Amino acid sequence: MARKHVARLFGLSGGLVLLGLGSAHAQMSTVCTFTAGPRAGSSVDYAATWSPLPVGTPCLDGMGSTGYVGAGNPRRTVGMSTVCFFTAGPRAGQAQDYSATWAPLAVGTPCLDGMGSTGVVR
Repeated sequence: MARKHVARLFGLSGGLVLLGLGSAHAQMSTVCTFTAGPRAGSSVDYAATWSPLPVGTPCLDGMGSTGYVGAGNPRRTVGMSTVCFFTAGPRAGQAQDYSATWAPLAVGTPCLDGMGSTGVVR
């Protein structure tokens, strides 16, 4: 009788461990849902530039918008682009279209030219 009870308990605990693993995996995302700033109310899927992060992790776009990692609606994004607008360095104030060398990135993603200029995709 005791063996049956131990076997049931082991089977139940093994199932709970598997359920726990499944829910932990489901709580990861690459979507930032913005709640404040210029992008408030929109979501951006940063799958091209982020590894999945735990849902609820704070996120920002570097342009004044903040939010949290969550499911969001990636269809309500602010767009994708291949244009880097430089905000610092020798090319500050200039823009460069990298469509020949980049796949489109989410607008607001940091970018650089490899020669000292940095900016954001827009």
